[in-house]
Amino acid sequence: MKKIISLFILLACVIGFSSCKMKECECYSTNEVIQIDSVIKYEIDTVENFTRGNCEEFNKDEVIIMDSITKVHHSILCTED
Repeated sequence: MKKIISLFILLACVIGFSSCKMKECECYSTNEVIQIDSVIKYEIDTVENFTRGNCEEFNKDEVIIMDSITKVHHSILCTED
């Protein structure tokens, strides 16, 4: 029984120390659907991520070609909260 309690205490300490120095990142995700050079849909979402590195590591900017007339411009922009 003492081993189980010691294991739980050790596990709690490991989890506690692993979350130290975590940065909270606020991210904005946009999706812009374009058909034949016209925007037909535009969405913005906010997301929170956590990292030990830089929030900018989550940044992304890409264009996805769906078919001959449809493409999606997807971007994520993160800053430290």
